[in-house]
This record gives sequence, C-alpha cells and structure tokens, in this order.
Amino acid sequence: YSVGYHLVRSFSRNVSLRAKANPKLAGLIAALLLVVFGNLGTARMFYDGFKQIGTPAGVQEGNFIVGAGQTAKGFVNYLTFKSPLPYPMDQWYWNPSRMITPGEGEPGPITEFPFFTFLYADLHAHMISRSLTILSLAWGLSWILSVTQRRRRGKIDIALALFVGGLALGALRPINTWDFPVYWVLGVLAVIFAVWWRDQEFDLPQIGEAALYAILLLAFSQFLYQPYHQWYGQGYMSAQVWKGSLTPMIDYLTVHGVFLFLIASWMAWETREWMAQTPISELNRLRPVAMWIASAAFLIVAVTAWLAGVGYQIVLIVIPLGVWALILLLRQDLSIGKRIVLFFVGTGLVLTFVVEVVVLKGDIGRMNTVFKFYLQVWELFSLAAAAALAWTYASLPKWDRVWRWCWLTATVLLIFSAALYPLTASISKVRDRMTVTAPRTLDGMLYMDYVTNLFELGEQIPLGDDYQAIRWMQDNVEGSPVIVEANIPEYRWGSRYSIYTGLPGVLGWRWHQTQQRVAAENNGVDERLFQITSFYLTRTIAEAQEFLAEYDVKYVVVGGLERAYYAQV
Repeated sequence: YSVGYHLVRSFSRNVSLRAKANPKLAGLIAALLLVVFGNLGTARMFYDGFKQIGTPAGVQEGNFIVGAGQTAKGFVNYLTFKSPLPYPMDQWYWNPSRMITPGEGEPGPITEFPFFTFLYADLHAHMISRSLTILSLAWGLSWILSVTQRRRRGKIDIALALFVGGLALGALRPINTWDFPVYWVLGVLAVIFAVWWRDQEFDLPQIGEAALYAILLLAFSQFLYQPYHQWYGQGYMSAQVWKGSLTPMIDYLTVHGVFLFLIASWMAWETREWMAQTPISELNRLRPVAMWIASAAFLIVAVTAWLAGVGYQIVLIVIPLGVWALILLLRQDLSIGKRIVLFFVGTGLVLTFVVEVVVLKGDIGRMNTVFKFYLQVWELFSLAAAAALAWTYASLPKWDRVWRWCWLTATVLLIFSAALYPLTASISKVRDRMTVTAPRTLDGMLYMDYVTNLFELGEQIPLGDDYQAIRWMQDNVEGSPVIVEANIPEYRWGSRYSIYTGLPGVLGWRWHQTQQRVAAENNGVDERLFQITSFYLTRTIAEAQEFLAEYDVKYVVVGGLERAYYAQV
C-alpha cells in the first residue's frame, strides 16, 4: 500500500487538482493486486468448464463464435442445475498456479502468486522474502524521493540510509537467492538515478558520487551477512539455453493480463496527451535522425517477426510494449513517478522474456526458473498497474463517453475475474478435507484423530495414535533431541513427527535435503535413507545401537506407518 500510495502522491504535486490521481486508490489497488487477487486462471476455468458442459456429446468444442455459443449454453445449463462444472474440488485452488501448458513429457512451469502461498500457509523461502523485496523497492523509492528537493544530504544521513538499504537488500540473498540479483540491480540503479535527477547532469563528480553510493550499498548488502556467505555453498551456479516448449500467448495473458491491460491503457492515454501537447512542427527536429529511427523501427519489426516465427509468441506483446514504455520513459517533461512505473514495466517484460530463453542449470525443466522470476514480475507489475489505474481513473473526465465506459467495464470485469481466485480457492481449500467429521479449529493436527484409514502398501493405518504421540512429544520433550522415523517417498505420510514437532530427524524431506546439498555432492542423504531402513529391519542389537549412537538418537518412532513398511519384511 505504501509503495503504491507514494508512487502517485509524492510525484504529483505539480499536477492540477482536477487531474490529480488519488494515492489512496493506488495504494489499495497495489495491495489487492499483489497479495489478494489471483491471475485470470479461475475465470478461464469457468469459461472452459461452461464450454465443456455446453458442448453436446460427440461434438467438438469450437473456437471464437462457436465456442462462445457453447459456453453460453453451458452457462445456462449450470444456472439451471442441469450440469455441474467438471472440476474436482482441488483444481479450484491448484490449477491457476500451473497455467502455462508444458510440452509433452515436461514438468509444467509454476505460476504461483502470493495468495496461493498464503492459502497453503507455505513457509517457503519465496514467501518469507516477499516482504523484503517490497521493502527493498520502498527503500529505493524513498532514496529517490529524498533528492527531489534538489538538496544535498549530510554524510551521516547518507551512511544511515545506505546501511538500511544494505540491510534490506542483503537479507534477500540468504533468504531466497533467486531474488537478490534483480533487486540489487534495482537498488543500484535507484542511487545512480537519484544523483542524476538531483543535478540534471552526469559529469565526472556526479559519476564518482553515484559510483561511491552504489559501492557502499553493495558492500553493506554483502558484508552485513558475511558469516552466511562464508559458509554457504551455492549448488546451482550456471544457466543454459532453454530448448523446451515455450509459453503460449493465451497462457501469458492468463497470468499477466490484468496488469497488462491497466498498464497499456494508461500508456495509451499518456501517448495521446503527449501528442496533443506537441505541435507538428516539433517533428522537424527528428529529420536529422529520421533514417536512424526508420532503421530501428524496421529492425524491431523484423526481430519481433523472426522471434514470433520460431515460437516465441509472447514477443508480440513484450517487444512492442517494451519499446513503447522506453519511448515514454525518455519523454522530457515526465514526472519521476511515471518514469519509475515505466521502468518497472520494462523490467517485468524483460524478465518474462528471459525465462523463455534461459533456464537455471539443474532446474526441473524450467519449473522454478519461471516460478521465481514470475513472482518478481508479479510485484513489479502490481505496483505499476496500481499507479496506472489511479492515473487513468483521474483522467476519465477528459475521455470520450464511449471509451470511458468501455474502459470502466473492462477494468471491472478483469478485477472481478482476478478476485474470483481468493473466493473460489479459499472455499475449496477449506472444504477439501481428509474427513468431513473433523471440527473446524485452529489445531492443524486434530484431523488425525478423525481419520480412520490411510492406505500405505495396502495397509489401513489409523492416524489417531500418531496424533496422541505427537501431542505427548510437544508437551513433554525438552530441547531438540534427535528422532528417527520411517522415511518414505515424498508427499506421503513420512517424517510426520519431525514435521509436527520441529524436532530434528535423522533424515527429513529427502528430496529437499538432496537439492540443498548439491554443492556438497549430496552429502550422504541417500546413505542416511538406507541406514534408516536397515535400522528398522535389523535383527541385531549391536547394529541398532551403532545407528542410535552415530546419530545421537533419543526417540525411536514405531507406529502404524513403521509397521506397514518394515514389519512384514
């Protein structure tokens, strides 16, 4: 809210009262777009579902007018209770997080957004770092704001500001390594831009000052967390060209469509205003470089056509919108806030294209490369779109009545579509329970006492015993003694004691442990897995005692899961 508010308020003081955008609107929309709303995946599910139930058996689903007719018929069938939508409950909260169609045999890219993570209470690195990434953007914005009065600050003031910036930016690297390259660059650009804007020139003294600030900011970011960097081993160090499937246009618009509409409509009005205020005679100034402009335009069109021809469909949006934003960014009389928003737009567009071309070596397909950078794009686009909406809304009195109502209708429909996700996903996530008899409480484990069967290797395992034992450990175990329990394939019932008590186990989530130790060449993860199996299967006291001593195990779990996996062998 704060960043969206100040993007509009702090840079709009010289704008007439009538055309002045409402910063509270920008702040509210920024908060909603970033942390509450989803993408257009839920609306797409409704459309596809209505089309499916509106298409008669044996008839192929159509496109365009035919498809729209089938969708309308399906909508009527749904309203009259003739046909339910063809989705199981979990797809309402899951499908929008996987909206990019993968190639055959490929793992699909992740298109999660903040509300999805909140809904899962998923305390991953990408969730923890989100508040720090926004804080980093807020710091860069505040640094730029501090120089708009064209005054030089004291050395202590500068040092403290750079210290705070380094503290925020530096935290990103140990929290979520994916974030720090982009946000460190944005921080450096903020301090450089501020020096130029203050003096409106960039001679040798300004270059030296900007370089000093940038070096100090990066130094604080690095050395405030030096103990971590000293002992951290980076396992995934290189990138490679992505040779798999690319993002279809419809999927790209499903993820980013709300943002792009709000941004593009504002840019269109800015361009219209620019042209209206510029006399035709000004074009004479371009005559000396007309050939260069024509050549650049031809090159841009040619590159766009070539990239689209070889499968990069999204360049039909990314390149034209990016060039358009760059042209507006270079406009002389543009406010700083609008320049920052246009820079956010350009940065986000570049990142969406980068993940089409490059993938981190070692990733599962391009699953996490798209996921991590799309989260950064979500933040930049959310802030830019919120400011764009506020500016556009303030200009509506000047619009033609037809265009005004077209824009309002489209904006309301898109925002409503984005708001469908928190509504449908939250309801579905609450209703999607292992047992409907479990009460709704804040005890996230209580369902175990009501689940009578969990099938593992054909065995029926009541979970109530595990619930009672876990509660006993939570109430009685002091310190952090090591426990050992069954370690089985991921996304099953394994490691449940260490998960629910927080106590260290001999081996936790095997695949995550493997990923986090790539730099150490796995560091014995698989060996521990085999040792756990051997421990539960051993028939000699000496071997069992050797295992317990090696890992300093104090508690051994022998529950229904252990019996199902080991007792019959």
